[in-house]
Amino acid sequence: MTVESLEDAASWLVSSLEGSPPSIKGPEWMYEAMKYYMETQFPSDKPMVAIAEACNELNERFQSAGTVGEYHREHMRKKIST
Repeated sequence: MTVESLEDAASWLVSSLEGSPPSIKGPEWMYEAMKYYMETQFPSDKPMVAIAEACNELNERFQSAGTVGEYHREHMRKKIST
């Protein structure tokens, strides 16, 4: 979008910010998105597979957690409980 003046820009900002704020997704949504990625996309994401295989710590986390979502859920549980 192109604006012609400062007033146009200010009007656009005000109209964009009016109304209810966007919903904020919580950590569970992120875990589910990561789980979905790991189950459906990760095996065919060759660059990411190569990165994970090259990083021992990351590879171990993936293997021990089963999925990224499970790893992060466990990590958050530990963080919350301490």
